[in-house]
Amino acid sequence: MGECDEGGDVFSLVMKAENVSFRHAAEILLELNGAIPKSTTVKTPIGTNHPILVHPDDITDTELLNHVMDFYHHAFLNDPKAMQYLQKRHCLHPEAVKLFKIGYANP
Repeated sequence: MGECDEGGDVFSLVMKAENVSFRHAAEILLELNGAIPKSTTVKTPIGTNHPILVHPDDITDTELLNHVMDFYHHAFLNDPKAMQYLQKRHCLHPEAVKLFKIGYANP
């Protein structure tokens, strides 16, 4: 592939040029080919990038709110510290957690 006298295919080229795994190289090539849409990310104030899971232009406000509510409810259910906090304050009732979809915004 050029002056470096190194053989290979397009995957090898992308892997070497981008310093990525085979899987990531395949994803890059699929994006370039238009087979999958380019992933959209949002940059946080601390500088980390995260994929946008739902595009607000494609759904109603109610659907977007439900996605946000489900996200924070899932975070609550998967963080023992959040449940322990409510237990210490005698505010944790399993039916209320499910009914009101109590959420948690972890750091």
